[in-house]
Amino acid sequence: MNPIQKTHSGELAFSILENIEALVLVADKRGHIIYCSPSILRLLKVEYEDVLGLQWWNLTRVDPETQRQEIEGIKKIIAGTIPLNRTPYTKSILDKNGNEYWIQWQDALGPDDTLIGVGQNVTEYFHSQKIIETQRAQLKRLSLVAEKADNVILILDKDGNIEWLSRRFEILNNLKLTDLVEKMGSTNIVNVSNNPDISKILERVKTEKIPFSYESKNHNVDYEAWAISTISPIFDDNNEIVNLIIIDMDVTERKIAEKIIQDKNKDITDSINYARRIQRSTLPHMKDITAAFPQSFILFKPKDIVSGDFYFFHKGHDHIFIAAADCTGHGVPGALMSMVGAAKLTEAVSKSNDPSEILALLNKGIKSALKQTEEGELARDGMDIALCSVDIKRNVIHFSGANRPLWIIRKGSTTVEEVKGQKKSIGGSTDDSYPFEEHKIKYKKGDTFYIFTDGYADQFSKSSGKKLLTKKFKEILKNNCAKSMAEQKAYLEEFIENWKQGAEQVDDILVIGIRL
Repeated sequence: MNPIQKTHSGELAFSILENIEALVLVADKRGHIIYCSPSILRLLKVEYEDVLGLQWWNLTRVDPETQRQEIEGIKKIIAGTIPLNRTPYTKSILDKNGNEYWIQWQDALGPDDTLIGVGQNVTEYFHSQKIIETQRAQLKRLSLVAEKADNVILILDKDGNIEWLSRRFEILNNLKLTDLVEKMGSTNIVNVSNNPDISKILERVKTEKIPFSYESKNHNVDYEAWAISTISPIFDDNNEIVNLIIIDMDVTERKIAEKIIQDKNKDITDSINYARRIQRSTLPHMKDITAAFPQSFILFKPKDIVSGDFYFFHKGHDHIFIAAADCTGHGVPGALMSMVGAAKLTEAVSKSNDPSEILALLNKGIKSALKQTEEGELARDGMDIALCSVDIKRNVIHFSGANRPLWIIRKGSTTVEEVKGQKKSIGGSTDDSYPFEEHKIKYKKGDTFYIFTDGYADQFSKSSGKKLLTKKFKEILKNNCAKSMAEQKAYLEEFIENWKQGAEQVDDILVIGIRL
């Protein structure tokens, strides 16, 4: 029988001890365990026989010197030479598998020179306190570092309440942590932050457990200040958020620079848009072209706001001139060149009806305007052009080309006849006395001819990374030549957009189609 069960009252006490969760040990005057509660057996994963007779310090596996001191202490307590320490104390014990548990004990003297220890398992509390102590030490080290930093740094609890803020925050906002409640009504970052979306940002960080950066404008200072803030979660050993740290980077100078750039960019864009209106005003009116060629289209898609490609139209007494020109470059440089080219082409057409002679005059005019004939001049800009003069009385197309061809599809046919231009540009390295050739092509009613720049065929596809190429462009015209000119234009425009698939347009696009 267990010593505690000797009396009726002992049996009652024993029954209570067997059914409570408190940890109870009873030892004799030598420190040998004569009773342990079932709660201890469950905790240590042992049987009663494994514990009975052990000295209770064996459960803690302390060193021999500590054991000796505890034996002497128990003897003196039981002998009454020293008082029993009734203050609770915490010690660790190990279960059968070596797992450590922290128990808070309180001792008492029992009958028959016994010593009773009553304890409770405080392992979770002990570990949480250790974690808190570690975190506090880490935060203290962080705060010491943060004090020396130029950044605004805030340390929050898991709910967003500010626990610490850096000296930089105090200087920038003329506020201390103790002032926040009075001025902001709270120390919570939701009330302190200038970002209207801070609640959503905080919730996202807590839900996804990842850092997040956001931009804010500081309204608490006498000047405009901007910061990019990064809010990062700090975790405990169980991957639970215990703190949040916000680090601000001052980007005011960058924002000011961006504003200057935006303003300048707007000025430049406004100027280019104005240049676009000027350039478009110099292009022929479509009503004049359709009056001369009722069945015709012009597909004109500049890469940028202004274009280095341009089309030309002039109706003479017996001849109608139409041209597709591609000047060096695109955008603003190309547009400037196109203005020079269009002016010089108009001047040349006023002097001759012969396309070959017009190109020769144009070549001289460009080289002279750009001073390309002067020694040491580095400007080598010029243009490629396909120029047609349609003799409507004799049904003849007079054609001259500089690096650009003329394509003809006869009525009822799908064969593309190509009349090649010469492999020379207008201006640049071409000699100012270079003779351009003229080609005469008889046509019948219903025949269709096309002149164009290289932009359509040179366009890349986003999916394949390949150019459309001239061969494919020619197939498109062959397969659609029976359609009306308006339908052809619509198809060409739709096809090139589908081909690009969102890829950047690489060059100005100009395609002219005329059914005679």
